[in-house]
Amino acid sequence: MNIKALLSETHINSDNAIVIGSGILNALELRKSHDVEVIVSEQTYRNIEKDKSFREEEVNGKSWLKSGLLNVGMVWDIVDEQWTFESLLDHSIVIDDVRYITVEFLCNAKTSWLLSGEFCQRDKDDIILMNTYLDAQGPSTCGCDC
Repeated sequence: MNIKALLSETHINSDNAIVIGSGILNALELRKSHDVEVIVSEQTYRNIEKDKSFREEEVNGKSWLKSGLLNVGMVWDIVDEQWTFESLLDHSIVIDDVRYITVEFLCNAKTSWLLSGEFCQRDKDDIILMNTYLDAQGPSTCGCDC
């Protein structure tokens, strides 16, 4: 999936959005993503909200704008924490002009879901995949020996 092209169609870029979820795994060619979830600032969300190709849906009590494979939100809930665009900036990297959360952050998020019981098999598989990737990068894992 060409995430950069998908985002540029809606004027989303590394200055106003962070791709969360498996987008980083797609960017690093660890596995393909089936959709793209991004967290944006409130102003960017309001601008996208005006685009008629998006529809608003409520997911777990939060508003998301959806269009095709693209899901845009203002808050990412990870167990008992809410992460905004601004709070995620320190946990992001830019690859090919697209800002993603780091592998370490995603791995820790999925591990917290696993430990809280809020996970699916794909999350567990992703943790294993990310630990393998992180091990090859150096002595850092996300803390789950799944």
